[in-house]
Amino acid sequence: MRFRRNQEGASLVEFALILPVLILLVFGVIEFGTTYNNYLALRGGVRDGARQVTVGNIGSVQSCNNSTYTGANAYTQEIICQTKNRIGSLIGLSQADIRVDVVGDNFTVGQPIVVCAQAPVKSFTGLFSPFLNGRVLSTKVQMRVENQGSIPAATSVTGGEAAQSNWNNCTVTSS
Repeated sequence: MRFRRNQEGASLVEFALILPVLILLVFGVIEFGTTYNNYLALRGGVRDGARQVTVGNIGSVQSCNNSTYTGANAYTQEIICQTKNRIGSLIGLSQADIRVDVVGDNFTVGQPIVVCAQAPVKSFTGLFSPFLNGRVLSTKVQMRVENQGSIPAATSVTGGEAAQSNWNNCTVTSS
């Protein structure tokens, strides 16, 4: 003879056991997606800034505090400001949170120029704050100068800000 057990509440217990795993999975996907989107936006902003430089289209950015740029002449400061404005509008960070460095010792047609940027990673949901907060997204874009524009030939456009982690990867690589 078989005893029939009461099954009421069994599905609720099973759901309670699996719910924490589902929450971690969903919030993990959200955090990864947000962080990856910010990396792509950082990369896109740096690419746009570098592209403006390589075609000699360096304008004047009024809304940039460029007093903290070390070793940067006026051209380099404008490059940094333009890049920060592009990144900030894509990611939604303030200019103070974004660090930009420019390497281009000999600004002449055909010579490489490197624009690098760093931005802090912040947890979107707060669930992964211990793992994400304090980390830094970094990117580097290298292009060749196509047009001098308003920059005199052989001008050094090297300089930038203090890095959030380091600028070891921000160097010209030969191709």
